Amino acid sequence: MSIHSFLLMSLIRTKELDMNEESRTQNDRILRPQEAADKLNISLASFYRRMKDPDFPNKIDLGPRTVGYFESDLDEWARSRQEHAA
Repeated sequence: MSIHSFLLMSLIRTKELDMNEESRTQNDRILRPQEAADKLNISLASFYRRMKDPDFPNKIDLGPRTVGYFESDLDEWARSRQEHAA
């Protein structure tokens, strides 16, 4: 079983995943903070600062000291920031 499959199953068990959202698919990747920062092309320190923004995507608790973010949520957030900047 891949790590993504395991994480997805964990989320379903803990009812963290809302399967009714149109943007959620089984192929939606969960990114750890460093991966998310890399995707957004910002430093990890900047990523942690941006987490405080009210419109920043919600984190997903994967374990006691482990969080992740849905890739589609990060994409949508980045798109909305580009639209506001234009």
